[in-house]
Order: sequence, then C-alpha cells, then structure tokens
Amino acid sequence: MPLSEHEQRLLDQIEQALYAEDPKWANTVRISDPRSHYKRRLVKASIGFALGVVLLMVGVVINLIPLGVGGFVVMLAACLWGLSSWKRMNGFGDSASASEASVPGKQVRRGNRGSFMERMEERWRRRHDER
Repeated sequence: MPLSEHEQRLLDQIEQALYAEDPKWANTVRISDPRSHYKRRLVKASIGFALGVVLLMVGVVINLIPLGVGGFVVMLAACLWGLSSWKRMNGFGDSASASEASVPGKQVRRGNRGSFMERMEERWRRRHDER
C-alpha cells in the first residue's frame, strides 16, 4: 500500500532531519543493499580468525599458554561474529521474530534491540490501530 502525500512529506522531513543530524551515519545507511554491511563484517571476521590462528600458533611455538588461549578465544569470537553476519545476510537470523510479528494482535517486545525504523514502524502501527 503506497503512502499518502502527507505521509510521504512527513517521511521526507524525518529523513532530512536525520541526514542533517549525523551525515556520517546517513552515508552508511544510504547503501541500498544492507547485505554489503554484512559482507564487510564477514571480511573483518575472516581477518580476526586469521589473527587468532597466528596468535594460537605463536603461543604454541614459544610455549606461552595464555597467548595460545587468547588466540583460540579470538578465533572463536571471529567465528561467531562471522556466522551471525552470514545468517543475517542470507535472511536466516530473523525468521522466528518475523513469524511472531505476522500474528495479528501480537506485539513482539525486543527492548532496546530494535532498530530505529522498527520502532517507528511499531509506533505507526499502534497509532493506526488506535483509530
């Protein structure tokens, strides 16, 4: 359902205010495909994993156990970060919350984890349902 002229004007005003408030954030958000953000995170996770392998090997070679353990922890953290990015990039991350949100009358509370646009959409739905 397309937005009315008034709604489109309000959306444009909000968008301009956000761009004026934080231009660096606006440049980050302007990318049309959000998967590029997750691809960048995957590259960083791969670099982190490689750094963890190097730390682990150096720790084993010079017989410094805390360095080896630290390398393993870095590898583990990089794997988890990369896996979560890969899941979000391919659309596997939000399947449960999307199915719950599709149930009419049921509101999904996420606390502070929701993005700005999700909160705005929720407010818009509540306002529309009150009429």
